[in-house]
Amino acid sequence: MDDFALRPTTALKNNSVLSLGRRDIILIETPHFPHGWEGCVFYQPQEEILFCSDLAAHPGQFDEPVTEKDLTESIIKFQQKVGFMSEGKSFTRGIEAIQKLPIKYLATMHGSIIHGESIPKLLSIMLETFGC
Repeated sequence: MDDFALRPTTALKNNSVLSLGRRDIILIETPHFPHGWEGCVFYQPQEEILFCSDLAAHPGQFDEPVTEKDLTESIIKFQQKVGFMSEGKSFTRGIEAIQKLPIKYLATMHGSIIHGESIPKLLSIMLETFGC
């Protein structure tokens, strides 16, 4: 990587904290979820944002960049249809690690950012649906 980078690279391990100046970001390894063995999500503790890749991906038109709507049912149906989530032990470990965090926002790759009280419900139902 150093051959391509402008600065020396830093390899992050699980729960590593990287300072971005006024904010930090924490790497959380989630192997095999949302995709592939190298899967991970990032947590930004100052604003309690989980950058969650495809974890909360949902379909439709997104009139709101940030929503407080409970999208749990839509997300579960979409995940079952497209098969983003690898079910089983890796998924269970990843969700359990995430559930320990105070999360105000789920910043997904596909769909509106989810804010508010539906987040713990969504994570619990995902664990029931895809975990073991």
